[in-house]
Amino acid sequence: MSKTARVSTSARTRFWWASAVALLSLAALASPVYAQPFDNVVTGALDNFCSRLGGPFGIFTPKPLGPNLARLCPLPAVGPPPQGATSAAGGSVTVDTTRGAVNEDQRLLLYLKEKREQENQPGAPGASADSPTSIRGLGVFGSGNFERFDKDVTRFEPGYTSDNWGFTTGGDYRLDPRLLLGAAFNYSRINGKFDRNGGDFETESFGPLLYGSILPMPRLFVDVVAGYARKHYTVNRAVSATGSGPGFPLFPTVIGKVLSDTDGNEYLAALHFGYDFHLGNVTIGPRGGVDYKYTTLDSFRERGSTGLELVYDPQHQTSLRTTVGAFASIALSTAIGVLVPQGTFEYLHEFENNQRAIYFRFSEDFGRRRFRFQTDPPDRDYFNLGGGLVVVLPGGVSPFINYRALVGYRNQSSHAVNLGFRVEF
Repeated sequence: MSKTARVSTSARTRFWWASAVALLSLAALASPVYAQPFDNVVTGALDNFCSRLGGPFGIFTPKPLGPNLARLCPLPAVGPPPQGATSAAGGSVTVDTTRGAVNEDQRLLLYLKEKREQENQPGAPGASADSPTSIRGLGVFGSGNFERFDKDVTRFEPGYTSDNWGFTTGGDYRLDPRLLLGAAFNYSRINGKFDRNGGDFETESFGPLLYGSILPMPRLFVDVVAGYARKHYTVNRAVSATGSGPGFPLFPTVIGKVLSDTDGNEYLAALHFGYDFHLGNVTIGPRGGVDYKYTTLDSFRERGSTGLELVYDPQHQTSLRTTVGAFASIALSTAIGVLVPQGTFEYLHEFENNQRAIYFRFSEDFGRRRFRFQTDPPDRDYFNLGGGLVVVLPGGVSPFINYRALVGYRNQSSHAVNLGFRVEF
């Protein structure tokens, strides 16, 4: 082989090796990184951006960064990576938790339970003189609720505390002794704060609900709820990033807030059933049910000037949960009416709602490289404990109050109070 041929072959070999390295580098930029906690992803991304300024291996020039993000990586890109990036994963709270003690469907199921307690008092003021299942006609109700939800800091998500205020109002008609149909409207507002001064968030939700109660045989009931809710999310997230090294800071400390808002949809359905044993003035019985919820979330972009603003991909979440439990109540006749204290115990198992990966990119990364972080893995098994009181008054008026607590869920707790009334016409 001639010297010219050897040189040509060597040049082709170098060209193909350089091309292969370039393609591998491009693929590394295009593919999402392995899911990990939010802070680690952001810190690693900043380090990656800084190290790639000027082009890896000198083969190509990377896509440019916006002015605020580029300010975090001045040339030459030398020194240790940025540290302490961000303090709260705002994207992970925009899909609601399903573990709260009182959700939209739960409020209606609680109401149907209180209605049965009113109708299960033969001879009580406001009840039918014939039998509990002979009541026909229109009924209206209203209820308000408050829930305090606490979540601890975990490996994957920030901690936060939230307060949920809401109300449900509606009306129903008993078509015959064994069938009740109704419609309701629900509104709720969640105000939350991230731990460690990480910012705050707010969620508004409203929408219609349809419900029904069927008595296929005496003492056996089946309650059905279906509904839709439109949701609006606002997140005010604190961010910070500090570059430091022995003798050469990469960039000054960045501390600020980024704002975002977006909308979402929720579709829910629930089917609960039970059987009541009447032992004098005591009612006890088993309970069971299935709850389904599907939540979608639009993509959204954070606003600010820190360079750490993110753009989140659309999200969705599915929950399929079963409930098995027991109920007990006792009717106490008094001068003002019948008092019915009651208690419930529920064991819940979650089949869906898996640990999710939320995809995002930096708003000022014009290369649009996608990253992802993980949410908390769910607890599959946990419990609800509850107690309440129904007062059956003359004239078909029945006020009620309920308390329910989430028990046995790692790093989360919930306490909820539901207060309302029903009027029979």
